[in-house]
Amino acid sequence: MSALRSVRFVNSLKQLKSSSTLTFQRYIHRWVAPTLVELKRRKDRMGPQPLQHRATYLEWNYQAELYAFGKRLNEEFSENLLQCALTQRSYIFQEEARQRNLGIEAPRLALVDNVQLAGSGESLMSLSIFRSLRASLPLFPEEGISALHEYLMSNKVLAIVSSGIGTKDLILCSDFPVEEETLANTFKAVVGALAQSSGEERAIRFVQDFVVTHLCGQDVNEIWAPPDTLSAVSNILSREGKAPPEPRLIGEAGRNTILAAYIVGIYSEKQLLGTGFGETLQTAKEMAAHNVLHRQTMLRANIPKVFPARSNVRSLSSDPQIDSIIRVDHAGEFGADRIYAGQIAVLGKSSSGKLIEHMWEQEKEHKAKFEELICKYRVRPTAMIPLWNIAGFVLGAGSALLGPKAAMACTVAVESVIVDHYNDQLRTLMSDPEKNKELLDIIQKFRDDEQEHHDTGLEQGAEQTPFYTAFTEVIKLGCKVAINISKVI
Repeated sequence: MSALRSVRFVNSLKQLKSSSTLTFQRYIHRWVAPTLVELKRRKDRMGPQPLQHRATYLEWNYQAELYAFGKRLNEEFSENLLQCALTQRSYIFQEEARQRNLGIEAPRLALVDNVQLAGSGESLMSLSIFRSLRASLPLFPEEGISALHEYLMSNKVLAIVSSGIGTKDLILCSDFPVEEETLANTFKAVVGALAQSSGEERAIRFVQDFVVTHLCGQDVNEIWAPPDTLSAVSNILSREGKAPPEPRLIGEAGRNTILAAYIVGIYSEKQLLGTGFGETLQTAKEMAAHNVLHRQTMLRANIPKVFPARSNVRSLSSDPQIDSIIRVDHAGEFGADRIYAGQIAVLGKSSSGKLIEHMWEQEKEHKAKFEELICKYRVRPTAMIPLWNIAGFVLGAGSALLGPKAAMACTVAVESVIVDHYNDQLRTLMSDPEKNKELLDIIQKFRDDEQEHHDTGLEQGAEQTPFYTAFTEVIKLGCKVAINISKVI
């Protein structure tokens, strides 16, 4: 037998050598093709089928999916917190109802819904987004910042982000496909779970990476469209202590033709802020206001793809006390500047004019320094600037109308409150002198300047003002109220 097999093998080799081609054949059973055709025919006859949740597949492993979710995001989650973040209250109600239908009178589920995590995550997201936007767009008006914040916190945007990181298949809820609101709430809960698992710093970075960057390349005109652009420009100029905008016609062509063109310029304090073109005066004025708005905010149509370093964003949320100090001091120096401006308007040509002007120059330096700190520390100025602008000027001019000594009495009252306020801030900042060295040096110098103004007022006979005590006490009370309001608004 072995000899016969060897002969057959040799003959096979000879046949292969003599043949010039080799043919390969796939061995597929003849029943496969008709079976596939029949399955396709039955599927077409049944019509489109509803979507099935990923959990209905046999190879689904929920715990493994939770582990993979954190690893894909490169974040460390507590497994219990992550599962809680992905569990909607509707799912718990659905499971309890299902168990009751099966005859279980008191169903028990070891599940906790994500309502609490979503609330904490939403608060952290809101704060982080606000401060990231102010750091990225320091010249953007507060109305625009609020509009961008609302856009990023909308269910539509958060649902896109949530779906993009893969929560759709992991959410435990009663609705499927998952609704937009459910996706958004789940993302908020994931942020809250991350903050509790890895700390707020990681959660802030997570929000910046996945939510704030959603603004890259977006058209700001579609997100923030003020109904009255000229009023928005007026509000910005008012907060900066400048005169309201004045539209002026600076050029025209073809007035009575179908090709009419007008050029309108927006002026403030005799300075041209921007221009606009249009086929009517109203259109040209609106375009000029848009031009001024874009120039004032240093922003064009598309939001730049540049965001602050993570360390800068973190520093914004790490010490709200510093924010409050800079905000209220900026408001105080702004008010002092307006008080001296009012006094100069009345007493500028009197014998006291030069002395008041000298003190005013120092206040201008103080104001400029705090405006620099506002930008450096990305602090939101107080919203009361327009009111302090008017109130300060009225106080200064009103006291000056009562005479030079009354003006000095006003200075003594204001500076005494400011000196005490600066001393309180210095004691607060001394808790960490190395960290707060810059602010300590600045406030100490400004405190000495304010004390000098106080002493100068006394030397100029401020105490000889009629009803001096009552006059100064009223001014002191007003200053203290303004300080407390500026701390929080």
